[in-house]
Amino acid sequence: MLWLLSLTSWKLRAEILLGRLQDHKNRVI
Repeated sequence: MLWLLSLTSWKLRAEILLGRLQDHKNRVI
């Protein structure tokens, strides 16, 4: 059960990082 919790947390981190990258690209363009 603990691995599931860590997996979801990693997914959230990845989504946040991707969101930041997309925002950065939009600002650059």
